[in-house]
Amino acid sequence: MKLSNTAKNTIVALIVIVVVACLALFYSQEPAPFDKGAEINGETFIHLLENAETIYIVMDIRNVSNNSTKKNILQCGVDFASSTGLVGRNVRYMALDPEEGCIVGDFDSTSVESIPGCLGKLNDAMSLYVTEGDETKYYTKAAVVGVGEYYNIGTCDISYG
Repeated sequence: MKLSNTAKNTIVALIVIVVVACLALFYSQEPAPFDKGAEINGETFIHLLENAETIYIVMDIRNVSNNSTKKNILQCGVDFASSTGLVGRNVRYMALDPEEGCIVGDFDSTSVESIPGCLGKLNDAMSLYVTEGDETKYYTKAAVVGVGEYYNIGTCDISYG
């Protein structure tokens, strides 16, 4: 059985469409959401943080209730960054902003990425995740630090020993 040129072209076109559709599905999948891990106590978290290869300081200013809280979340991130316990460590910074997206960087460079993409990066590191709230909870991959309208500068600090 011999296929006509039209039939051959149709088969090739269908194969190309299937391959393109498969590639589009593969590359359009969103990264895994941020997994904080299991809840633990503060002492265990500090031990895990001390041995972490990469540490993210995340300042989540999406959906904050007022400008004072926004400023305090950012200040807490700055305070963590200047902690003696993080000196010489592989620390990266991440700001989750409702208008700008995710600003991520280190002391040498910064870039703007999608928020889901940034959150996916946290799954391979430890993080100090600063957000609006009134308590701190510890997990195997993150400390979620709640900051509100009132904040004492220097309160967000990491030190060992």
